[in-house]
Amino acid sequence: MEQKKGIKEAYAEFFENPDRIKFRDLIKENTGEYNYLDFKEIWIEDGKLAKHILGMANNEGGVIVFGVEEKTDRTLKSIGLSSLEDKTKVSQKLRKFIPEKLMFDIHNFDYAGSEYGPIENMKFQVLIVEYTPDYIPFTSISDGSDIQKNHIYYRNVVNTEDATYEQLQDIINRRIETGHSTKKEFEFRDHLACFQHLLKSY
Repeated sequence: MEQKKGIKEAYAEFFENPDRIKFRDLIKENTGEYNYLDFKEIWIEDGKLAKHILGMANNEGGVIVFGVEEKTDRTLKSIGLSSLEDKTKVSQKLRKFIPEKLMFDIHNFDYAGSEYGPIENMKFQVLIVEYTPDYIPFTSISDGSDIQKNHIYYRNVVNTEDATYEQLQDIINRRIETGHSTKKEFEFRDHLACFQHLLKSY
């Protein structure tokens, strides 16, 4: 008998190669939000969304699904989007807050006549945040609603907040472990000095 696919497996397969079938499985198997997986009923304000993206990028990447409602008992219900946002326009707005090296992509999923009843005739959009440890920590590059310039955010379970002392240590250690260096390596050393100052302030 075939073993039932778990949410982490469904997420990993979708993250690696997003398509209609894998997304359907992700929705079908979902049991709530995780560090790497977030659900939103609609597209949220740009600054707040950018904060979530930064938090995920600093904690090994993730997926944000739009078109799924979180009910009062914290269970999730697929409701779909009334319309699909223009991906180019959304990306341009988010880039006001997000560094160029932080990579993300937006995918559209339209289930008109879907064989999986709960999402039949629904539309969803999914934002995938890549994990690029060579460039962490990512900081916000401007102020906005619920986001502050030069802050380091971190996704922890279902919340995205300023990184704690331990989380900053984790981010810096993961960057160092990559052994990545560039022509601007001296800038990174300056950043590390700044982070060490931040750590002392905790």
